[in-house]
Amino acid sequence: MHRRLINYNGCPRGCNKVEDAEHIVVNCYFIHEVIKTINKWGFSIPILPDLSCCFKELTDMSNSNIFLANLYCSAIFLTWKSRNKFVHGNKKDTYNIIAANALSFTSSSINYDHITVSWDYN
Repeated sequence: MHRRLINYNGCPRGCNKVEDAEHIVVNCYFIHEVIKTINKWGFSIPILPDLSCCFKELTDMSNSNIFLANLYCSAIFLTWKSRNKFVHGNKKDTYNIIAANALSFTSSSINYDHITVSWDYN
């Protein structure tokens, strides 16, 4: 809406709330369902109340369990991609697909040595 591409600033998934960064990252029911799906598979990602708690939790996770921090960020990224597919093409991804893809992204990215592999690209 800020770039005047659409006239509606609400969540397109029907949350009836303004779609801002906090909503996308921690408050949208869709990300909650993706996290619940991941947690059913044996992981322990908290559902966070606000963006500041999210940043604190990600900082803590990055020091104690980088895999979970990466998994959470992958889930957010893929949920955003799914939202865009839904808005621009009416295609819906399920919670399971997003959760499985987030786990796949995280597993493959954690195994690489990011500093040496992508040093030239950064």
